[in-house]
Amino acid sequence: MMLEGPFVTYVAAFAASLGFFNIYIIWALSILATTLMDVGWFMMGRFGGETSIFRYLINRFGESRVKKLETYLIDNTAKTIAVIKFTPTLSPIGLTLAGAIKVPFKKFFVYSSIVVVAYSSALIWLGYYSGVAFTTVSKYFKYGEILIGATVVAIVFAWIISGKIAKKISNKVEKI
Repeated sequence: MMLEGPFVTYVAAFAASLGFFNIYIIWALSILATTLMDVGWFMMGRFGGETSIFRYLINRFGESRVKKLETYLIDNTAKTIAVIKFTPTLSPIGLTLAGAIKVPFKKFFVYSSIVVVAYSSALIWLGYYSGVAFTTVSKYFKYGEILIGATVVAIVFAWIISGKIAKKISNKVEKI
């Protein structure tokens, strides 16, 4: 859950609805794992060498973007942490920057924890009730697994065919 938190949380909650796991343990583990990762990113920024963190971020994302994010973190810490947490690719960068610019740990931890609990709860709810819906729907189909398998095969087949058609069209357009 620490490395692939949202996906694993969703799948584990789905499995819990089918009786494989305890939903409350999944919820607690999701919150714990996500919180530990957030604190890890924050601490890496705090103790990782401020100049090297800034240098890396500026080289990777540009000085203006890093400065904007820094300003947002200082001026609107709660909102910015929420946006950072709900933007998967931004999370490690933003949390590391929060540590590097010395956002007070208590402030960071409170805001991050609120977002983590809400996000984990939403994922648990979605995963659990997706499993419940799957169980309910599969009762109405005598051959539910075959239907799902056929759907997956049809989607893959359509993907392959559309790729081949697009390639043929592209080749014809190049000739023109």
